[in-house]
Amino acid sequence: MKKRRTSYYPIYVILGVVVLLFRRPQIVSDFQGFYMSLFNWNMATGKKLFIGFTNFANMFSNPTFTAAMLRTIYMGFEILLITVPLALLIANAINKNFGKKKSHYSDRAVHPIYSSHGTYGYNLEVAFQY
Repeated sequence: MKKRRTSYYPIYVILGVVVLLFRRPQIVSDFQGFYMSLFNWNMATGKKLFIGFTNFANMFSNPTFTAAMLRTIYMGFEILLITVPLALLIANAINKNFGKKKSHYSDRAVHPIYSSHGTYGYNLEVAFQY
């Protein structure tokens, strides 16, 4: 029997729209923060003077800032490349025999959200027989 190939593009589009709607407040505040950084704001008078990328030039010319930025990037890659694979290996080692149970009911008893309330008691009974 020939398998029907499923198109996942609509799912990706819907997920993209959901993520954009969910992240909209952060995206808007990021653009507002960037816009505000292009001006020198005087809070007392309310006047703003356009200075362009001068704030960024001052920030990146500061050796303390560049050292802190490089350390932060290094730590991010360290976490990404070392701790995440290590955590996945540990989780895999813990759950090595998880799929080799005799009954599928015992898996559902561990995660009762997957089963209905009517079968929850039966799932617990089956789970505690092992």
